[in-house]
Amino acid sequence: MKKLFLFSFGLIMTLSLFIVSCNNGDEDGYTPPASPYVAVDLGLPSGLKWATRNVGAFEPQEIGTYFAWGELKSKETFSAAACTTYGKDMPDFSGDVNYDIAAYSWGSTWRMPTEAEVMELKENCTFEWVMLNVYLYGCIVTGPNGNKIYLPSGGFKASETADFVDSEAAYWTSTPDTFNGDLGYATFFYVYVNNFCNRGWMSRYVGMLVRPVSE
Repeated sequence: MKKLFLFSFGLIMTLSLFIVSCNNGDEDGYTPPASPYVAVDLGLPSGLKWATRNVGAFEPQEIGTYFAWGELKSKETFSAAACTTYGKDMPDFSGDVNYDIAAYSWGSTWRMPTEAEVMELKENCTFEWVMLNVYLYGCIVTGPNGNKIYLPSGGFKASETADFVDSEAAYWTSTPDTFNGDLGYATFFYVYVNNFCNRGWMSRYVGMLVRPVSE
């Protein structure tokens, strides 16, 4: 048990230090951030930066808060009847504070990623599934320049409880369903325990995590 604790503590400390490589600071590579939200430059072609933690989380390893697609408040039970965007004809809303929880809660320099932006992440980064301890699972994402972010596994909520908590890191994008245009679905990004990652389409009422991005 002691060895497990030491391993978990060491890995969590490593995750906390991910911000070191993303700041233009002194010779040690670290400058204390001016705000609690830190953007990591992964070296992506677009120059897009990814946050170190989820909306609702205080540390990189924390899951954060589940949201239905396009909603600004969480809820205890997720259902189609309770979803304000289910069946509604909507464009991509990245950056729109009326629907984008990242822009709404973190400010105008942050927003939810689009489908194209999560595909850029998939096509340019490597993904390594890790277990911090018996309760915490997730994926280390390494960009072309060697910088990293951590995506905790939280599965998703289709009712009151979360499914696939220990085997799937699932995150909403701001893009509606582009597969068949179903107004009840939207695009999400996921990583499985076997390091497989892709984007898919899920019912909008499902509670899912959100990882903000910044220009």
